[in-house]
Amino acid sequence: MGDRKVFTDVDEIIIVRNYDGLKMAFDLSANGKSDREIAIALNSEGYRTTGTHGPRPFSKDTVKNILKNRFYIGHIRDSDGDWMNAKHKSFIQPSVFEEVQRMRENRNTSRNINKARAQIYSLSGLVRCADCGNTLRSFQGKKRVRLV
Repeated sequence: MGDRKVFTDVDEIIIVRNYDGLKMAFDLSANGKSDREIAIALNSEGYRTTGTHGPRPFSKDTVKNILKNRFYIGHIRDSDGDWMNAKHKSFIQPSVFEEVQRMRENRNTSRNINKARAQIYSLSGLVRCADCGNTLRSFQGKKRVRLV
């Protein structure tokens, strides 16, 4: 669980805590591991998140946020929410970051499988709850079509 010193363009030093864990997460993702599998691997190696609530185990959601964060390839958000080049150098190779994004996209789109028994009912997506405004969905329950 080593730290890594990174120099910016103006010779400032940034210490990246747990750099080996960061690299491990990106490498595992580039090799097709899921966010949950990466969280388990990081936790088993003793890595913990850092933040206002203190050190905590990684979850699939914290891993997802790390793997999608362009900060690790030398970018920061501007005032419009777009990404721009920062003063710090990349912690992760941009090619590895892009490979991770491709792997994540491929994994997400391959899950769109239609259920063989799925049915479309006439009111699906059209009816809204009078109290909360959420869309009601239709399903076959106890031999009748029901809205929930």
